[in-house]
Amino acid sequence: MSLEQRITNLVNGMEKLDDIVDRYPGPGFTDGLYGEKGAPLKAKIVREDALAMAREGRNLRVGIIGRVKAGKSSLLNALMFAGKDVLPKAATPMTASLTILRYTDQDMPYAEVEYFRPEDVNDMRQLAEEYDSRFTVLLAERQKAAEERAARPGARNVSQPDPERLSASVKRELDTDPRLGGAKDMYARICDAGGLGDKGGKTERVDGRDLADLQGKLANYVGSGGRLTPFTKCLTLYLPIPSLQGVDVVDTPGVNDPVRSREERTMEELHNCDVVFVVSPAGQFLNRQDLDLMGRLTYKDGVREVFLVASQVDGQLFGSERDKHDGRLPDVLQGLRSTLATQASNTLAAENATNQGLDTLKSQLAERLVVTSSVAHALLTQPETEWDDTVRHVWSLLRSGYPAEFAQLESARPHLEAMAGIGQTNLMLEQVRGRKQAITEEKVNAFLEGQAKALQECVNNAPTIVLGHREIILKAKAEDLENKLSAMQEFREKAVAIVNIAVADVARDTTDNLRDLISKEAEMLFDHLQNRAENSKDFETEYYTVKQSGIIPFFKRLVGAGGTETRSETVLTINATDIRSALGDFHARFGEKLNGIVGKSRSGLRKTIEGRVLEALRGSNDVNDRDIDASRLAKACGAALDKVRDFDDPELPSLSSGLMQNGTLKGSEAKSFENAALEYLGQLRKSASQEARKLTGEFEDRLKGADVGTLLFAHYEEQLNGLRAQIQEKEKTLQRYDELLAELKELQRHV
Repeated sequence: MSLEQRITNLVNGMEKLDDIVDRYPGPGFTDGLYGEKGAPLKAKIVREDALAMAREGRNLRVGIIGRVKAGKSSLLNALMFAGKDVLPKAATPMTASLTILRYTDQDMPYAEVEYFRPEDVNDMRQLAEEYDSRFTVLLAERQKAAEERAARPGARNVSQPDPERLSASVKRELDTDPRLGGAKDMYARICDAGGLGDKGGKTERVDGRDLADLQGKLANYVGSGGRLTPFTKCLTLYLPIPSLQGVDVVDTPGVNDPVRSREERTMEELHNCDVVFVVSPAGQFLNRQDLDLMGRLTYKDGVREVFLVASQVDGQLFGSERDKHDGRLPDVLQGLRSTLATQASNTLAAENATNQGLDTLKSQLAERLVVTSSVAHALLTQPETEWDDTVRHVWSLLRSGYPAEFAQLESARPHLEAMAGIGQTNLMLEQVRGRKQAITEEKVNAFLEGQAKALQECVNNAPTIVLGHREIILKAKAEDLENKLSAMQEFREKAVAIVNIAVADVARDTTDNLRDLISKEAEMLFDHLQNRAENSKDFETEYYTVKQSGIIPFFKRLVGAGGTETRSETVLTINATDIRSALGDFHARFGEKLNGIVGKSRSGLRKTIEGRVLEALRGSNDVNDRDIDASRLAKACGAALDKVRDFDDPELPSLSSGLMQNGTLKGSEAKSFENAALEYLGQLRKSASQEARKLTGEFEDRLKGADVGTLLFAHYEEQLNGLRAQIQEKEKTLQRYDELLAELKELQRHV
């Protein structure tokens, strides 16, 4: 049976039950038919939710991470666009934007360009000011150190420090920091362009007549010299290319994005991905920058499917691996792949941060590592007239280095396909797509089965419930009801007060218990957070060479025979990725814990209130025990508790720009990050305490304000009046019950 047919059958059954309930209104009849939890999801919502789940499962979301010029765009162009240059390429990390590719069934391609918000520019300004402050401090330190060296005995030939050279050296160091250097560069570009103006936070649509036309227009938004590049935050491309059907692609900017909101968006997009490819050049495979980028995958729950792509493999075919295998290309490629796999295994094993996706990558490196060459793919797909200088140069090297395999282009195709690695990469994608489909089907099936079970329980129990209501009418006497109504009016006012006092006592007791539970859970979360933060700190020894003072060391240096000594210092290191991940986990788990504690407290609350209210009423001289209806009391308590649901999520302070970093930080940068983390931890403690007090206060106020007493007796009176009306026309009422029972039994045969 198809998914659509299963949904239709379930929805038809739900609609029939709803229709029966709607046609028998009033007290009695269908009361309690849906069970204690109330009505299940409406038929329309069930259909919409099931189809939405299925739609979510159709698109495979592919994420690409890698440093600038690692070959990300070339890989995607080969995978999705037959090697054509479709993706915009960033010249530097500072001009890289978050790029998302989606399919459109429109004839012409278009793009949505999202501009920076004023808050983003303010973040850049603050980081640019931090850059200037750090520049001043570092320049002063270098100046002082140089002057001290020049003043040492025997340092007559040491020239006085050149301010311009020192300044250039400090600038080079800071400019390589993606966060500070990136912010300084981006803020300067925005200022030079006249500021955001009226573009702040807006999204602009850019239409193209065809792909080439769109690419030409986008150079203005993401090109290194584009007029609007300084303002472009994110780019979404909608392309009418068949290979994109069923696939969303997320091409991420570099690590330590100076724009906090874009980094958060990048994290969000990455963690919605089904598969992430980490692209790293084979010649500098899995360096520190790659590992810092992979740190994004450990944030929160992380990505479950991670693959490694060793790109630009053509540049590694002419060294020791070639000599080792006597120039046999298949053996060279296999040897290179084994070498890279061993290197990846050793590198990843040394990393503490982990998640399911990275654990699977470590244990299945043989299946999850692919070597690729965009040049080889170009040789396979482009006519020789379109080869660029790089492609021609590599082809020349291949022909001279591997004459047997590359004598002719046509006979070289199997070897070029092995180098390109696109077939293996596509196979990986298809395997993930298959697993995604299975997971989606399980999710939809579980949802439909749960709703079908709820419907079946309602239909199976309905006749018994209705027979109970019918029995009440059959046995009820009008004079008894009148007596109950009269008695209720006499004791109602005092009973309402008694009930509300009892409920207020329960509210206070429950809230006190709630505060204790929240306090204990919060402390456990903070302890876990602090332990992770401490484990992310380390110290390492750095060695540096200094000139020895004195005339003899001076002459030794002149002849290259020494005159220097090696010194060491211990510097603090911090894994910023792990601390940031821990802070993100705390954000998510704190809200979950609060809601979980409140949910548990509420789950047993109805019984507690019922017991306390019954005890209070029975202990009163104003209320006779025979006038208390426990079932009516239960319904009133349930209605009251509905008012203490749906609390707002706790509001915790967001991460400051100083904490939006990844990777391993050292020295003063690590200390600055640690101070920012400690300051933020203090803010978290204060906010968590405030949010807990706010939530428990609201809990107590809502429960006290629910006015259970009035609800109880209003509900009681409504039911008794309804029964009175039905008893006055007993025969007609019993006939209606019989008709209802017949319809329910007919429904049982079809559900």
